[in-house]
Parts: sequence; C-alpha cells; structure tokens
Amino acid sequence: MRTKEEEIGWNGSFRGELVMPGVYVFVADIEFEGSSGSEIYKGDFTVIR
Repeated sequence: MRTKEEEIGWNGSFRGELVMPGVYVFVADIEFEGSSGSEIYKGDFTVIR
C-alpha cells in the first residue's frame, strides 16, 4: 500500500489476499527527498478480524 494521505486506510490485504490475524512487526529505512541521510522507523501493528 502506498499513499501520501493519512486519512486513507488499509483494507487488510496483501497481493490480493486477506492477511491472517496476528501481530506484524516492521523496520523501515526512510530516505527523505533533498536530505543526505535516512531515518529508521520500527514498530508493529495488530490485525484483528
């Protein structure tokens, strides 16, 4: 899922299939336009059906 608008949500699917309920963790290395560095964001989200 890609968006630049915060109010757009996620429908709970990945590659056309609904993901299983559970806790998912992520690590994202973000490079910002016009910046020479990057920031690492870590977190988790829970899918409940």
